Order: sequence, then structure tokens, then C-alpha cells
Amino acid sequence: QETMTKILILFGASLIDSGNISHATDKFVLGEHIATKLGAKRNEIKLVSVLSTTSARDGKVHNYAHRGAHSGEDPYITINDSIVPIGLSAQVDRFIQNKKFYKDIEDINAVVSAGSNDILDAIEEGILDAALETKSKKDDREIIKMAVNSISGNLKQNVDRLTGIIDQVAVLNSFPLDSTPLIQEKINRLDRFEATRLNKALEKISLGLSKKLNRHFRNNASVALVDIQLLWERVEKPNFIDAVHPSSRTSSKLADLIVSSMEAELPELGFNTPITQAEL
Repeated sequence: QETMTKILILFGASLIDSGNISHATDKFVLGEHIATKLGAKRNEIKLVSVLSTTSARDGKVHNYAHRGAHSGEDPYITINDSIVPIGLSAQVDRFIQNKKFYKDIEDINAVVSAGSNDILDAIEEGILDAALETKSKKDDREIIKMAVNSISGNLKQNVDRLTGIIDQVAVLNSFPLDSTPLIQEKINRLDRFEATRLNKALEKISLGLSKKLNRHFRNNASVALVDIQLLWERVEKPNFIDAVHPSSRTSSKLADLIVSSMEAELPELGFNTPITQAEL
């Protein structure tokens, strides 16, 4: 008897968040598409927010993701005079607080996606700009190294904290930010020399993350790394609803590729339910 997923846990930021902070889409976010393509129904996706005392109880899919989340604790949000972190580390903390509920359930799997906001915020805050404006590429290298070490360190630590409670984890590498309208517009405003450097920096961060995560998890059969950058190249005519968020249609196409990739590496992933046409 092949075992299948009983509960799917979603961790991450706006690509995954089905409504803890917002619903950044014209229909469904990537996380919802992944869950339904694995066999869950939309109404089985339940929100478990780090901003409230919600504990996980029902539903096949528990969404801990929050729009804006970084790979660590950041950012912090003020709720009723309390300052609360909503990043991946805080989501994993909340999950571990609920571990009594999960510990008797077999076949809990997770999808983890974080890191893109760390990079986007570094760009928005001008950290990358400052490096690009210097003649030396030493600054670029320092920033790339810092980003890779920080994000990969957070991802490794948080995924390691899940093992033991969660059976299988699919980790999505950071989203191809150079495809977003935000970065495209930025690149168009830069001179050719700086534009090339920005593109190279984003490429090197992505490759560096892949390398470090692959090395860390290579002997762990229960963790699969999904390279979204590679899969994105196979998405036909991708489009966005704003500066950084892909449309539901684009997310659906990307989710098809992600789910195929995850199932190839984690054969026990997926709900044992037939998907009706209406769900697609």
C-alpha cells in the first residue's frame, strides 16, 4: 500500500499565502495551485496565522505562509501593541507550537518557499544599487555572498527543524526575480554596464543558493529541492498582475511543473483523491 499525504503544510510568502495577510493574485496563488494539483480541494486549505492563536485542527492543507515573509524572522508586524515576526522562522515556530496535534498523524508533508523577499528588500533598500555604482566588483561579490549565506542558512535551519515532525519536505528555490516587471523596469533604467551586473548578481545568488542547499540536503531522501528558475523557463507566455506577483494562470502552469518535479523525487507526496474537472 503506497502511503499518501494526510496533511500538507505550506510555509512561505505571497506566492504561497492563500490569505493570512493578503491574497496577491487575480484568482489563486501558486500555493493553492500546488495543493489542488496534489489532490486537495480549495475549501480544504485552512489558514494558520502566526498573527493569531489559531491552532491547526481541520482541513487537509494548513497554510502558515504570510505575504512579505523573509527566510528568517523578518519582517515584524504590529498587532494590538505587540510586535510579531511573520518570516519563515516564525511560521516554523508556530508549527512547532502545534506539534502535539501533528505528532500522531502519519504522512505530513510540506512545501517551503522563502528567500525572494530577502533579495527584493535588499534591492528596494538600495543595498544592491550602492554596490553597482562602485567601479569594483568586490562589493557585488560581498553582497552576493551575504545574501546566499543568509538565505541558505535560514532555509537549512528551518527545514532541519521540521524533520522528525514532517515526513517529506519540498523546498522551492527563490523565484526568478529578473523576470518580474519590477526588476525588468529597474534593469531598463540602468546603463548597460550596471544592468549586466544586476542580472549577474541575481543569477549568482540563485546559483549559490542551489549549490548550498543541494550540498546540505543531498543525503536526505526526505527533502527535495525544486529549482523554480529552471522550471520558469518552460512556462509559456508568463504574465504578472503587478510588479512582482504572477497571474493565477501563470502560477497554475508553474505549479504543474513544480508538482511533477516534486512527485518524481518524493513519490509519496500527494492526496489519494481523484481531482474533478471543476477543481482544475
